[in-house]
Amino acid sequence: MKILFYVLLAVILGGCATIPPDTLRREKFEKLSQKYTQYDFKLAWDNKITDNCIIVEGVVWNLRWAHAQGLEIWIALLDPSGNVLAKEVDLIRPDPLNIGETAEFRVRLPFKPMPGSKLLFTYRYGAVEDVEGSTNWMQSFESKL
Repeated sequence: MKILFYVLLAVILGGCATIPPDTLRREKFEKLSQKYTQYDFKLAWDNKITDNCIIVEGVVWNLRWAHAQGLEIWIALLDPSGNVLAKEVDLIRPDPLNIGETAEFRVRLPFKPMPGSKLLFTYRYGAVEDVEGSTNWMQSFESKL
């Protein structure tokens, strides 16, 4: 009976010793090859190119706002002339993304990029500083493939 007690105790306590998801996402953030930092957010991602698409997977980190509501990350594939070949969005969860929190994003663009192509990232959200109100914000940047 005593042995059964200790086995059950180990199982119960072992279940409580899990790593928080935000810690795991921050570790993933550090391992990703592409990075962008602005005053409000950090983004890190990797691109996976297949025969018929490009998959962009990454982590976004709220640096500035108490709450970022309705955060969307749009990613467009641009040809070498700057024309949009494909554009997709990921709606970030949790919503809102609170200051210091991270979330994962993933976008699949159904075109294989040609040499000289770029990705255009656009993120937008409602920024909430305190109970006084909020403002809508949008930021864009390009990344070489």
